Amino acid sequence: ISTRTLALGLLFTSLCALAQESDTGPKVSPRNPLHYIPEVIPAIIAGVLYVAIAIICLLWSSKRWARYMLTVMIGGICYAAGLFLRIPYRTNQDQLGFYIVLDMFT
Repeated sequence: ISTRTLALGLLFTSLCALAQESDTGPKVSPRNPLHYIPEVIPAIIAGVLYVAIAIICLLWSSKRWARYMLTVMIGGICYAAGLFLRIPYRTNQDQLGFYIVLDMFT
């Protein structure tokens, strides 16, 4: 067997292995409006960051009251709630009401 044949055989075998679907995690439902399954770790990280920004704005506004900052705080908390709602959405993909609430907050 030549080196070229061996290299091409290994390449095609690895490409076939990579093309196979993995059975880990929940399946995408055909009724899922997002057409993907949200990941847990990025949702938690983004939610915590948005809550942290809202808390920082709240602390800042307690010293220097500015009413326009209230929209940033409320928006940050609502967006964080929407990001945290992605976690239970993984198992409830086909419930349209749950998706509407999730989409309303994000």
